Amino acid sequence: MQTLAQWQIDVAVAAEPYYVPPSHPCWAADLDETAPPVAESLEPAVLDRVLSGLFPERDPGHTPPPMVVSPLVEELDETSIPPVSVAEMEVAVRRLRGKKTAPGPDGIPGRVLGIALQEMGERLRDVFSACLTSGRFPKSWKDGKLCLLRKDGRPVDSPSAYRPIVLLDDTGKLLERVVASRVIRHLEGTGPGLSEAQYGFRAGRSTLDALLWLKSWTQAAVREGEKALAVSLDIANAFNSLPHATIQEALRYHRVPLYLRRLLGDYLQGREVLVQGRDGLTRRRVSCGVPQGSVLGPLLWNVGYDWVLRGTLPASVRVLCYADDTLVVAKGRDLREVMRSVTAGTTLVVGRIRALGLEVALAKTEALLFHGPRGGPPSRYAGDSGWGSGPGRDPDEVPGSHPGREVGFRGSFCAAGPESRGSRRLTG
Repeated sequence: MQTLAQWQIDVAVAAEPYYVPPSHPCWAADLDETAPPVAESLEPAVLDRVLSGLFPERDPGHTPPPMVVSPLVEELDETSIPPVSVAEMEVAVRRLRGKKTAPGPDGIPGRVLGIALQEMGERLRDVFSACLTSGRFPKSWKDGKLCLLRKDGRPVDSPSAYRPIVLLDDTGKLLERVVASRVIRHLEGTGPGLSEAQYGFRAGRSTLDALLWLKSWTQAAVREGEKALAVSLDIANAFNSLPHATIQEALRYHRVPLYLRRLLGDYLQGREVLVQGRDGLTRRRVSCGVPQGSVLGPLLWNVGYDWVLRGTLPASVRVLCYADDTLVVAKGRDLREVMRSVTAGTTLVVGRIRALGLEVALAKTEALLFHGPRGGPPSRYAGDSGWGSGPGRDPDEVPGSHPGREVGFRGSFCAAGPESRGSRRLTG
């Protein structure tokens, strides 16, 4: 990797007169317009508490659940590792040229890098191929510049009051795109692939597809004279908390080629975010989670979380997922049966989530009942019971549904902790 530093210098030279060094005041002005320096406005102790919550330390000894049924016997033959092709580079660069996002720590914006690559693309392709062969992801491409965006209505010293934005070097993200495309080709072509229950971060799938599936499944249950109950699960700080050991085990389960697993293992290690606070620029180690602001992060989340969606469930229970938003749905002939089924299913899913090293925010868990014209919950479940009486979801969230009575199911979900927020009558 000895050519990396020289490569970065050459990019700056080749991009003249477009290149603006990161020390130039115009970059600070650009960032001020999109991401105010919230970190500099916080007391050092408050900033440290916020960062500790957003980027938690995880026990490196966490043992993920065993996902691989039979041991993998693999040997790495570096001569068989495909070098980065011209076509792969063209696809990666095409995505880069149209972006106008703020640059990472090197100060080189994507559109400038795209200009430089017209003359130097071959050299960078050789660097990327060397990364694949050596199994090393350059340290300078792992570090990100952190900007905090303030959320309204939350205590200033609470980590939940801030959205972390991490700016990474675009050169590193080009390599990420190459790696991501190879992993996706493997999952879709060789497998094992991702669960069909995952709708997030996948080409050709959207929230609308997930909602249409939910509508079809619940309406079919109601047409058969049954009820359907959906329980949503909120995972606390999901993307920043997934243990790296869990991701590595999941990559083994999906039989991702060894050379890619080796590179991804190095990619996850030694990451830091750069924070400009009152006391100056500091570095904070990131020991778990998928990298914020990265290309590979969403894909690695899907791979790592996939084990939750592959678990065995009762026959009347299904699980539906969009990224980390997880929905457990069940159907039954009456309220008692559907509650029993969804409780069993939710308990299993929550157990698998915890086994991965994640935590479910039980206080934020909600449930929604779908029923026919005369199949609503009895009066003893009405929202005026003093529990679970908050407003239900908007009826427009599930096309074809209409408002019903508010319900509360706290006692029935004592094992898994879901809280119900509403009831919906389905027609048609």
